Amino acid sequence: MRNQAEELYRPYFIFNGKNSLDMGVIVTSMPDVQKAKKRVEQVEVGGRNGVLHIDDGTYENYSLSVECAITQRKNIDAICAWLDGVGEIIFSTELDKKYRVRVDNQISIGKMLQYFQKFTVTFDTFPFKYSVNQSDDFLTLTEANILRNRGTVYAEPIITVYGNGDVTLSVNGNAYTILGLRAKATLDCECMEILTESSVEYLPPAEADFLFPVFDVGENSISWSGNVEKVEIQPNWRWL
Repeated sequence: MRNQAEELYRPYFIFNGKNSLDMGVIVTSMPDVQKAKKRVEQVEVGGRNGVLHIDDGTYENYSLSVECAITQRKNIDAICAWLDGVGEIIFSTELDKKYRVRVDNQISIGKMLQYFQKFTVTFDTFPFKYSVNQSDDFLTLTEANILRNRGTVYAEPIITVYGNGDVTLSVNGNAYTILGLRAKATLDCECMEILTESSVEYLPPAEADFLFPVFDVGENSISWSGNVEKVEIQPNWRWL
């Protein structure tokens, strides 16, 4: 069992709910802080100097590497099974944020058989980091409101509208209409999906930059019209 002193003075990470200290993994080096690179296309135009940069507002994945070591051979199988696949990771150097990652390298079993042998885990990392305590960010609205995005990049929320009939949700002046709503419908703005138990028609605003609502950095206005009981929002604040 680890004690409070270990958590205070020994670096660790939590991957898919399991703490590296509990798994017998010693972290010898944490990853550097990085910022995701914008995805920008460079186009050469005949008769024009230089290149034209086309910025579509999206970001690329990047790699985070953690240098580790083990001292007990009996933990090898459990560690290799744990450090596999996709999930979320929290680093002890930044306990209020979590990253979406995929383990991007094969851990060498042979090199791990020696006493206190080091190994490296590399994570292919989604461009953004998210709040660990997302339940604290959850909102239930029964009237128009102003929401402040406390992240550093626009957020793609999950919005559930409770009501019946034809309703319109307005975010920052952009009107998103749901026709034929029955009981509730959920807008997953990151996946660009509508989740509902009945058939509805979704009409995004023709002039908006996004097919689904987003919350810009800073203040965001939200209101609605039609027979709406309440609106629940998981804002998914995020940081670069």
